[in-house]
Amino acid sequence: MRHDLTDTQEEILNFITETIRKHDRSPTIREIGEHADISSTNGVRYHLSILEKLGYIKRSKGISRGIEWLEHHVKSTPSRNTVEIPMVGRVAAGVPVLAEENIEGRIAVDEMIARSEECFALKVSGDSMKNAGIIDGDVVVVKPQPVAKNGDIVVALLDDEATVKTYVASKGKAILRPENPDYDDIVLDKRGNVRVLGKVVGLMRRF
Repeated sequence: MRHDLTDTQEEILNFITETIRKHDRSPTIREIGEHADISSTNGVRYHLSILEKLGYIKRSKGISRGIEWLEHHVKSTPSRNTVEIPMVGRVAAGVPVLAEENIEGRIAVDEMIARSEECFALKVSGDSMKNAGIIDGDVVVVKPQPVAKNGDIVVALLDDEATVKTYVASKGKAILRPENPDYDDIVLDKRGNVRVLGKVVGLMRRF
């Protein structure tokens, strides 16, 4: 077990390496999703981006099977440093996300994930993002930013509650989309009290 990976990321990495070993080619996004039981392609891409940031793989844009395994590089990489970031609890509307009253403590995170102490961590509540591999009790690492790109997994402030969703720009509308069909989309232009707090750049899970 690689200690910097979640079970899902470990499973995806093992599937990639076995596919390359057996077939001399990497799997597609769809094949990875089917193997790891992740229905959303955005969910698969999220985990691949984490594997790439940690140096396990390299991806080539625009190529269906453009995943390169870099395990040999990882084994020779020296131990990485960590950075302490604040753990944010309930966020009040109108109060800066990193205000003292919102911070419950601090946790150490690999600097490959949190490249700056400006990042913050948030504990996930509920199962609205389960098809992206993010489950109840997980801790997401968030890079603060007020805007997002289509497909980014973000933390947004909804009333006085921080929520994790996929940001989707569709037909002139901005939507916060859960990765679970049991939940409804949140259309931002209909909810003036919703704003993006930052982009999810990492995931941590306790066992």
